[in-house]
Amino acid sequence: QQLADIAMSRNGNFRLIPFVSDVQKGFLDTKFMLQYSKDFRGKEIFICGPPPMMKSIKSQLLKSGVDKKNIHSEEFAMS
Repeated sequence: QQLADIAMSRNGNFRLIPFVSDVQKGFLDTKFMLQYSKDFRGKEIFICGPPPMMKSIKSQLLKSGVDKKNIHSEEFAMS
């Protein structure tokens, strides 16, 4: 809820886009992310998730032209 509150108070400068993978939607990818952002270049992107997802998303973002310094992440593992 705290991130949602921050997003509401930032007048569009911060957006929270939750995603839960399932059989129908599949895994998170940049195609899904582009539905909410017209372009990635020049934007700061913060992503959090398990290591395989992070590796995939980072690779896709870099291929999309995002500068490595604009990708911020926090990895976690399910125990």
